[in-house]
Amino acid sequence: MTFMAAKQLTSFLPQSMAEWSQLIQLAVRLPIKSVWYPEHFYRQDADHTIRFSPQKMSYTQQASSSGAVLVILSPAPTGVGFQDACITLTKRSANVTTHKGQISFPGGRVELGETTQQAAQREVREEINLDSSLYDIIGDLTTIISAEKDILVTPHIAIADAQIHPSCTNSEEVASIHYVHLSNLFLNSEYTHARLLKKQLFDKISKPTYFPCFFASDAYDIPSLSIESSMKFRQNLDCGNSKDISLSDYPGQLVWGLTAFVLCELLARLAAMLEAQHPNLEVTKAASILRCSDGVFCDIDCLR
Repeated sequence: MTFMAAKQLTSFLPQSMAEWSQLIQLAVRLPIKSVWYPEHFYRQDADHTIRFSPQKMSYTQQASSSGAVLVILSPAPTGVGFQDACITLTKRSANVTTHKGQISFPGGRVELGETTQQAAQREVREEINLDSSLYDIIGDLTTIISAEKDILVTPHIAIADAQIHPSCTNSEEVASIHYVHLSNLFLNSEYTHARLLKKQLFDKISKPTYFPCFFASDAYDIPSLSIESSMKFRQNLDCGNSKDISLSDYPGQLVWGLTAFVLCELLARLAAMLEAQHPNLEVTKAASILRCSDGVFCDIDCLR
């Protein structure tokens, strides 16, 4: 998106957290199969012969348990001409049993007698010390199955009208707190959306696989750097010809996996609603908003 197009798009973005709430509540009503996804939002094998989105597929396998996460949007001072919103994420500690050091939404398993919403709120309180009085839950995204296929996770969306101050109250589970900004993901998608190439199982065979990925910043008032400014080269889409890049080359904390898929759905729904509200404008078309950089971040295992 050009500078002028981005500037024009800002005039159609929410001017307050109340307007974000209204837009989200409309967006979550859309049937997921009617929501357009750009190509980079799908998980694909490197040969592009298998492509799917976890939210758009039916599950025949029964998960052993349920979980919930909270997607909390709060005001950020990074919007020019509109009210920016940032989403709070956590970095899992090295002490947890799964997904060590990965970026996730605050959340966890549903305990006996809890609803998914109650579980998400409990986990938010335990992990980042945010009381439920600080935000309002306004809707849900599509329930998604974990990579291990043992837990069905329900993402709940919450809006905080004022700035929140999460803190790492449970260092056994949470190492640090991070943020993604909607301004960055909408207005600069060509510099903030990317793909990650990792080896994953397809039909019990390990294959190089593309995943959507984003990058989170360390502060609510500072968006992550652009991908182009941080990369020392442009990745070749052929994994065998790619170079590995170190964590120090990343423009922020890597967001991928289930967390990235949930972000993809939220972004796709919001873009679809903006297009529906302003159907005759090029800048509000979902295909114009949700572009991807040409960078591919290649996991070192793909090079072996």
